[in-house]
Amino acid sequence: MDVVHKRPKGTAGRNFRQHKNKFIQGEDYEMLTEKKLADFLVLFATTKNVFAKSDSINKIRSLIVLYEMGYLMSVKSFHDNLAWQVQRQLINVYFDHTKSSIQNNIAIDIADQFEACKRIAKTSGLIGNQAIISASKAVFKLTGYDPLELLDQKQLICEPQKIHLTPTAIGKIVGGLSAQKVNKILEKEGLQESFRDAKNKKCWKPTENGRPFIVLKDTSKKHKDGRPIQQMMWLESVISILEGPQGQLI
Repeated sequence: MDVVHKRPKGTAGRNFRQHKNKFIQGEDYEMLTEKKLADFLVLFATTKNVFAKSDSINKIRSLIVLYEMGYLMSVKSFHDNLAWQVQRQLINVYFDHTKSSIQNNIAIDIADQFEACKRIAKTSGLIGNQAIISASKAVFKLTGYDPLELLDQKQLICEPQKIHLTPTAIGKIVGGLSAQKVNKILEKEGLQESFRDAKNKKCWKPTENGRPFIVLKDTSKKHKDGRPIQQMMWLESVISILEGPQGQLI
């Protein structure tokens, strides 16, 4: 400090000791001893290329380190308590403004990261709350901040869920029919049609009329080229079509 402010050597230390009662430990300064002191000296020697001789380090038993707040409190000489109080208030206002600006910048950065992660989640096939939760977790990994926790949103309102059913599940709902029987009914109603795959296995695919009632889901099984094998499932709304207007199976 004396070098920066072009003061006689020892001025900063003398002023600090003379007005030490005006400084707050932990806020303006810290007294380093033992392990904290040793760690600091090693770090300082490494980054600043000082204390080249270990004897110089060993001679230091304690060290006072000023924080930014303490530095700003000590750059001027004050001769009465009111002057110290005014300086403290000015510095607090400065730090409050600085902290607010930093927080605003962090919030903007988090928002940008969140939007980017949501796009990635949606590209991966996630929708609704799944995309939001996955994006929030990704932002936490990147920034250390969880957007949902910042908003105190520990629980998300569930969107109306559409139930996806296999032919087996449909058969149980409509009266204990087998999957084969359900598939024949779906074919009869013009909602799906059969075809043979490369292994001559009978498979099903939706017709144009059936597409609004199906959803394709990736399974853990894969084709030889690495693509996931998809399973065709039916929306619950297809049951009303199979049952007809009288509620009886067509």
